[in-house]
Formats: sequence, structure tokens, C-alpha cells
Amino acid sequence: MKLKRLLLNLIITLHIFCSFALAQTGAKYLVIAHNNFVQAIRPLVEWKTKKGVLAVCVPLSVTGNTPTQIKSYILNAYNNWNPRPEFILLVGSPDLLPAYNYITDDYYADISGNYRIELCIGRFHCQTPAQCSVMVAKTIGYEKALASQDTTWFCKGTTIIDEDYPPDPYYQPDCRYIRNLWLDAGYIQVDSFIDLAGHNQDDVINAINNGRAFVVYRDQSVGYWSQPFYFDPDNLNNGYKLPIVVSGTCATLTLSPGENMLGDDFLRAGTFQNPKGAVGFFGTSDAASHVSGYRSAVTKGFFRAIFVDSIFILGEATKRAKFIMDSLLPNQTRYREWNLLGDPELNIWTKAPKRLTVIYDTIVFLNQPTNFPVWVSFAGLPVRNALVCAMMDSTVYAYDYTDNNGLATLSFIPRNLGRIDITVTAHNFFPYEGFADVRVGNAPYLMYSSHTICDSPPAGNGDGVANPGETINLFVKLVNSGYTTACSTKALLRTTSQFVTITESIAWFGNIPPESIVCSQNPFSFSIAPTCTNRQVINFNLLITDTSIYNWFSCFLITVSAGKLEYRRCRVIDSAPLGNGNGEFGPQENAKLCITIANSGLGGLTDVFGILRTNDSNLVVTDSFADFGSIPAGSIRSNNFDPFTITVSPFLPPSQPVHFSFLVFGSGGTYSYTKAFNFTLYSDPGISSDPTGPDSYGYYCYDDTDTSSGQAPTFDWFEIAPPGPGTRMAAISNANDAVEYIIAPFNFRYYGELWGWMTVCSNGFLSMGRTDYRYGNNSSIPDTAGPMAMVAPFWDDLNTNEAQNGYGDIYQYYDTLNLRWIVEFKDVAHNG
Repeated sequence: MKLKRLLLNLIITLHIFCSFALAQTGAKYLVIAHNNFVQAIRPLVEWKTKKGVLAVCVPLSVTGNTPTQIKSYILNAYNNWNPRPEFILLVGSPDLLPAYNYITDDYYADISGNYRIELCIGRFHCQTPAQCSVMVAKTIGYEKALASQDTTWFCKGTTIIDEDYPPDPYYQPDCRYIRNLWLDAGYIQVDSFIDLAGHNQDDVINAINNGRAFVVYRDQSVGYWSQPFYFDPDNLNNGYKLPIVVSGTCATLTLSPGENMLGDDFLRAGTFQNPKGAVGFFGTSDAASHVSGYRSAVTKGFFRAIFVDSIFILGEATKRAKFIMDSLLPNQTRYREWNLLGDPELNIWTKAPKRLTVIYDTIVFLNQPTNFPVWVSFAGLPVRNALVCAMMDSTVYAYDYTDNNGLATLSFIPRNLGRIDITVTAHNFFPYEGFADVRVGNAPYLMYSSHTICDSPPAGNGDGVANPGETINLFVKLVNSGYTTACSTKALLRTTSQFVTITESIAWFGNIPPESIVCSQNPFSFSIAPTCTNRQVINFNLLITDTSIYNWFSCFLITVSAGKLEYRRCRVIDSAPLGNGNGEFGPQENAKLCITIANSGLGGLTDVFGILRTNDSNLVVTDSFADFGSIPAGSIRSNNFDPFTITVSPFLPPSQPVHFSFLVFGSGGTYSYTKAFNFTLYSDPGISSDPTGPDSYGYYCYDDTDTSSGQAPTFDWFEIAPPGPGTRMAAISNANDAVEYIIAPFNFRYYGELWGWMTVCSNGFLSMGRTDYRYGNNSSIPDTAGPMAMVAPFWDDLNTNEAQNGYGDIYQYYDTLNLRWIVEFKDVAHNG
């Protein structure tokens, strides 16, 4: 019996594993999406999968974002997946997801490399998630026939011709051929709009608003349809009466980055709440002359595929149309220019939809291998080739097509209680969506119910919640939702968390009668690492067994509670007499710093203290330790009674950013807490009467308004130009871009270096020492190209050379009485 149970469990486990693996590594419908659209495209992926076309969305961050990388990913999927892709949907405009050479998406669907596509491919030409959501809603709404109040629109079509001069030999015959196909299929209205008869855009807009299954255009327009048929699809008001548009003309859809054309507008038109426009657009991305015959073959071939060859999948019909053209008129360029905007797996309506009758068992039993028959019929007659799909989470996924008797049989093993979705789709029938309940048969069914944490001291703090550093005894309750008693029940506890070490993994429960909840007779035991952080979620799994042939898997979560401190703010106290009381630290002040921190964690902290540091040379932290006491969860504390203290140097510039590091420590009882914060405070901005500075050397800059310093200069002009006592500097007067070297009347210390020579330049500056730099570029200081020790009151492109339309003179004078050397630029001209 034990061997039999082991083998059966192994078979069941392998079945689940294989189903899950295939679902993860294979798909018929491959969506490759720019990362911006992964969430927006999800409803379409879910709908395709639910109806039996297994779909997966892969973002560009996985495939790569170049055409070569994307193609490589598709080839790998085609060669290795099971099932392999049959449909490719690209989601994103070409500037987000590139086309091949800006002209075709066929490159991605050409598996053999001979330019003819093996896969059906389409694109959602969207630039925003909102646009993507509109296309998703329109696609699903079309397939579910949401515009079903008036079903006549499914049997209406429109052809449009903007005739050439002389008349094109293909336009009118093409449209006549298409209209005859529609009439043979039972269409109740076909429009034949042509500019020669006076038709215009109003006729087209009214027709689409009234509802048309197809709209066909023949002309040689580029970008948008030509007058008199030019219009903006966003001016339509057709709701879910969404046509498929075939534009047999020059480029009216674009695959070039940054461009928009009619096809893009048709697909983007409308909003999620108010759809409009079209559900699909099949047209060319290239402009050329003398190609009407090629486009005739594709246009007619598309409708032949649908109404003669009975191909009712949009991407299959477009692929067939291109094949027909290439068989008659082989041409790679003309083949590749035709592209599809829209869902390549879209199921095309050719008649008004009808409702299916679907019969199946509405109850299946848990863990029982099930052959699930589904009968599909209409008006008492079997419906052949309907796609039937059963789906439940990741454990049930089966699909089949009905046979001549309308019967599809699905095989699966339900592993969870709940509902299995049953979806049936068939050509020209409304989709059927139902469900079957999974119930327990004549067997027990055990699941996790609840748990109790015992964290008694000294291994825990006794608060009944999980904290870092604790060793926990865990009592678990199981519930039996089945119809028989589970005998000699036990459970095995597992987790993949790096923060948990399980020391006792088995608990016994004894017998658990039906509809009963039983607590474990002994606890599981595990420890939580002291490094575990606040709100860390621990995933636990239970493997539950009894003496029957069944076992059960159940999972539950435990959230770890810990302290988590956050820096909120810092308050500066610079009260007199050691400060000016303005709440900001300034030069030569002593100040106190009070920091506020908050505990946003789920656990409290005790013995909290902080250490304050700064690397700013203008500040000294004279008391770097502060006590914050205990900080319960959700509480805020400040060190108002134990502030940090700082001393500020006299050289601290105004509004200077000062960077602090703040380390905080605390205890959670069974774990230690440490956190580092960085914050920045700004020094006192000062007042308008303060001097500028100091700079890094300690220099200040004073003007006559800096009265608070007591060093404000008093304006007193001393004229040295004639008739004053100054001497004209001949080398730089009546000169351009010239310098003159002077032995200074005294040695001058500048930024720590003693200078005896001076260089005066005609371009309005002087520098310490001898330099040949003489340019008037007036750049920022310091200037890496100019002299280092520079005084530049008038630095600009000046000109004293009278022969070059300059004027002015430069004088110098040594005032022995006041020990000052003066240079004056007298009426010097700007160059040019």
C-alpha cells in the first residue's frame, strides 16, 4: 500500500510539474512588449490563454531591444518551446520596439530566412499604456461581440475608390470582386464609394458609425487617404462596431520612429470607456509607383482567404494574401511592405453571431484524474471545430477541438478546491464562458487553518509575534473540508527564506474528522535571524499526509515585526549669549542640535542612542552622544533633554551646506538595531550688511554696504590721471592686448605667497609676478588658461590703440603717505 501511494503521488506530482513547465516554456501566442506596456497588455494575454490559445508576454528587458536580439529570442522559442509560437504580437510603436529597416515586421516571423513568413504577426502601434489599453479593450470587445445590440453590422461592408486619371485598371475590378464575395456570403449591405460619383469622407464616416465589418480603400495615397476621403478616425463614433480596414494604397501605416499615419490613428482611436476606430488595419508601409497590380493581388487575396478558403483568423488571412501575391508576382519588397496593425489571432466575424449550447458536468472531484466531456451544439445540431478550454490557476490547463459530434474531451487532475473556468469559442458564435466546481469526493481534504506563535523568554520576548533573533514554537491548526476522517495526520514544514532555520519540521495532528479543525499535538520550531528586517514576509509550506493515498499542500505567511527608525528633522538652538537666536548656526556660535526620529516599524526599540559626526572643518561637534530612550512602534522621539552641541568657526560662510552623519543604535530585545542617516543643514544666511566670504583661504570681500563688519570701505576717489600725480604706462597705452611688467613699490603677500613683481594688462587686469597672458576673454575665475594670482576689476576685451579705433590711457602711482599702489584705466575703449 505504501509503495502504491508513493507511485501515485509521484505520478500526480510529475503531471503537475510537466503541465506547469510547459505553461512556462511554451506558448502558441507570443507577445513581445516594451516594458511600459506589460501591465496594459495583460488582459489580452489572459483572455487568449483562457479561451485555449496559450499566451505569454515577454518584455524587451528579457528579449533584448534590437531587431537581431528580438529575432534570436523568437527563433529560440520556435525551435525549443512546446508548444511553439504560432502568433507574434509586438506591443509598442517603432521608436519603442523597432521594426526591421523601418519598413517591415516580417523579419520577426520569417523563420526560414527566405523572406516569406511562417508565423502570423501583428503590432499594437502604441506610445502610452493608455493607448495600449484601448487596443486591448477593442480586441477583446470585438472577439466577445460586445456590439451585439445591432447584429446587422456584421454583414455590412464598404469599398472606397479615389480613382486615378486615367482610371487605374485594378481599383474598380478589385472592389467589384470583393463586393461580390460579400454578397455571396449573405451581406445585407455593401457600399461602393468612389470620388467620380461625388462620394466623400462624410459618406465613409457615416457608414463606419453605422457599423461595417470591413472597409476597403484603393488609391495611391501616402500617409492618409486622399481628398475627398481624408478624415481623422478620432472623429468617428462607432463604439464596438469595429471594422477591419484594408488599405490597398501606398504607405498609410508607418514603422518608422516618430511617425504617425492613418493606420496608427485607426488603432489608437477612442478611449477605454468609449472605443472607436478600427480593430485591425492591413496596409503597406512603403510608397512606390507602378505597383497597383501587386497591391491588387494582396487586397483580393485577403478576402479570398476569408470567404473562399475559410480562413477566419486575421493573421492567417493576411499571411495567405501575401502568399497569393508572391505566388503570382514574386517580389520581396512588395511582399514585405504589407503589415498588420492589430491582433494576429483575431477571430474574424463573417455573419451575425449566434449563441452556443454547451453541456458538461458542473462538478468535478478533487485529486481525481478526470476525463471531462463537453458537448457543443446550436439549434440541436453539433458544432464542429469549436475550441474548448478548461483552466484553473496553474494546475489545470487543457483544451481540445470538438469532433463531428460536437464533443471535446479534456483530461486533467484538479488539485485545488474552487472553480475551473470553461470557455468555448467557435466561428460566428458568441464566446461561452462558464465554470465547473471542484469539490471533495469520498475522501478527506486537509488545509492550513491558522497558527499560534509561542515566543516565551528567554528565546523570545513573549509578545506572540515573530521578531528577529527569536526562537519560536509554532502551533498550527488544520481543517478537514472533506467527507471522511483523516487518520494519523502529520505535516512537514518547509521554507525557502534565508532568515529562517527550522529546528523541528514535523508536527502530529492525530485523526481529523470531517468539518473539524485540529491543532498540532506538538509545535514546529524555528529561529529567525537577528538580521531579519521589519515587515519581512516568511513563506511557509506544509506537506500534509495521512494514512490514505493522498497528500495535501498548503501555505501560509508570517510577517516579522521589528523596529525601523526614520530621520525626520533637526532643530538648531542658538540661544544667547553664545548665538543670535535665529535658529540657524553661524560664525563663532555655539549651538545645540535636537534630532527627531520616528519608529515606523512593527516592533518597539529600547535603549536608543545616537552619535553625530561631521567632516566640515568649520564645525566641531563638542557633544556627539544623545540618549533617545525607548521608542515604541509608531512613536516619535527627540533628544530635547540631551541635545548634541556644536561650535562654529569664525570662517563659516553664509548659507553654507554642512553635511552630518547620524548613527542610531537600539535594542529589540532579541536583536540589535543599527541605522545610519545622512542629512544636511545650512548655515546662517547672514544679512545684507555682512561681507562676502570667507573663501577657502579666509579672505573676505568688503564693499561700502558691509557695515556690520566694521570694515566697510568709505568711497574716496583719488584721481591719478592728469592733472593727478600718476605716470602713464606707455607699454600698454595706445596698444592692444599688451602687458607691462613693474617692480612693485613693496612686497605684497597674496594667498600666502610674497610677490615683488606685477604684470598689468591693457585688457583690464593685473596679476602677481610676471606673465605673458594678455587675453580679454573675461571668463570665470579661476581661469585655468589665465594667471593664477589675478586681480581683474575691468577684465574685458579693451583697446587703447588709436590706430585700431581705440582710445584711453593707463596710469600707475605709488601713494607713499598711505602705502598704497594705484592703477587707473582712464577712458579706455571696448574693442569693436
